[in-house]
Amino acid sequence: EQSITITATTNLTEDEVQRMVKEAEKYRQEDEKRRALIEAKNNADQMVYQAEKMARDFAEKIPDDLKKELERKSEELKKAIETDDYEKIKSGTEELQQVLFRISEKVYGSQGPGAAGFDPSQMGFGPAGTATGDTASSTTSNKGSKSGVDEEDVVDVDFEDLDSD
Repeated sequence: EQSITITATTNLTEDEVQRMVKEAEKYRQEDEKRRALIEAKNNADQMVYQAEKMARDFAEKIPDDLKKELERKSEELKKAIETDDYEKIKSGTEELQQVLFRISEKVYGSQGPGAAGFDPSQMGFGPAGTATGDTASSTTSNKGSKSGVDEEDVVDVDFEDLDSD
């Protein structure tokens, strides 16, 4: 939380103090809007990067119609990023994310038994396209786990080897 304290050591009148407080509040709202725009742009950049990476890594597995849609949505999002239009960036990010999800279903769904537990929401994107950062540390469901062991059944223990001297 940020705050501004104006002390009485100056020759400011009460009206001037109130004007300064209102001005500070006005700039706070502008700063929040600017911060939201910057975060939306960063998320959009990350989404475009993911789309380009997926297009490269799985080029032979992605159907042509989805490839074209992926390229089109990526280009639209790149143009939206340049406009600084928050709503356009946000909606473009969500649209591209939906295309990535459909591609993921095609690519990972066609891999057979090893992909049974695949969840496209674990691709590093949070709600509405927000990047979640390091996906390796996120927890996932064990429904498709090869071992069939639930996380609740796992016990973490320390042991000491008594045979070695």
